[in-house]
Amino acid sequence: MASLLDLLLAQGCQYRERGGLASHGEEFMAEWSKKYLDVILPILEEHYGGHDPDNLKKQTIFDLMMKWVEAKTEEGLMQLDPDHSNRSYIRFKTQQMSTLFPDAERLSDWGTSNHYFFEIINKTGHSAYIQMCLDSKDLSVEQKALYDRAIECSNSRTSANGWIWRTIFRSATVDLEEDLSEQDVVEKLDTALKDLFEKQEDFLKRMKLSDDLLQQIEAIRH
Repeated sequence: MASLLDLLLAQGCQYRERGGLASHGEEFMAEWSKKYLDVILPILEEHYGGHDPDNLKKQTIFDLMMKWVEAKTEEGLMQLDPDHSNRSYIRFKTQQMSTLFPDAERLSDWGTSNHYFFEIINKTGHSAYIQMCLDSKDLSVEQKALYDRAIECSNSRTSANGWIWRTIFRSATVDLEEDLSEQDVVEKLDTALKDLFEKQEDFLKRMKLSDDLLQQIEAIRH
């Protein structure tokens, strides 16, 4: 981003230094650069300037979230994938979704055999939510058909040129106020997870799965 802004600024400066004398192409570039800077810079300043995420809080929230996922993993409710997690995205799987979307022969865009993930989104440290995403890279024809059906049963829109990944359902956002205790974060995530699983139940009903697959998923729940 910095190099792009430097280029745009340089274009505008060169145009001004020549007293506004330029070819049609240079004049267009200078005018476009100014418009870009006038529109984009305030947005960047708003999101990354005066409202910079509190990195210390983000790290603290991440640490508490990881403890929560590790505890849920020990309970058998989910399977944390620490190798594909970071401060902004904590990724995990569940037995139910792994039954519906089993591992593929070829790797996903994440570099994993599984082509779905649940993600706890913690981009700012001030709020979070959990979403379920699908990845379509290198799927077989049969698998792609199943994933396309999942998209049709969700509110996710497929672009005209196809798709690589889509969010299928997500929890409501939970606010993470200042000075939250570990128990507060646990309660917030429990709330988000409850909402997520309710969305999952609705999604599974709309998928109209075979009785055999439904029985497998139901058996995992108990």
